[in-house]
Amino acid sequence: MKKLLSLYVLSIFIISCSPEESCEPTPKLTTSEATEITDVSAIVTGTITPPTCDETVTSQGFVYGESELPTIDDTKIVKSGSEVSVSLNNLQQNNTYYIRTFFENPTGVYYGNEVVFSTAVGDAVVQTGEINEDYIYTDSLYSISGAVISTGGVPILSVGFCYSTDSNPTIDNNTIESENVSEQFSAS
Repeated sequence: MKKLLSLYVLSIFIISCSPEESCEPTPKLTTSEATEITDVSAIVTGTITPPTCDETVTSQGFVYGESELPTIDDTKIVKSGSEVSVSLNNLQQNNTYYIRTFFENPTGVYYGNEVVFSTAVGDAVVQTGEINEDYIYTDSLYSISGAVISTGGVPILSVGFCYSTDSNPTIDNNTIESENVSEQFSAS
């Protein structure tokens, strides 16, 4: 009986001294790869699991920028919930972006893994102005102007005009190059 009583007391002692259920002091953050990447947009998803010791949330969501390891001082998008998603729009064409999930509470700011993606090269868009005819003595001179609306995210190497007596001329026809490689150009 003495052995049985000792065994009973020992088991009560072990049970009463077992550690309390532990809590998780930091959030678990995951950033998934970007999807549906275009020349000016992308979709990013992630998961945010708050800490179980203190579930207070100041803010959470995504941070992104053009430099590695973006922080809440860069562009911040606040999203609530545990499965979060954001559609990034109005991005620069042919550019690299860094994004990660974040969680902020009174104990600090926590970040998830970093995801890197690059937007695609877009279409160049050029607008041609009207052709103006000027008469100087007996010769006719024509002037035309144009503007680069979008470079497609790549540097401009040269600008100018191509012309032909056929419709839809290309650079394989006659060309006039402008010395002004900028957003606006003209030729005479």
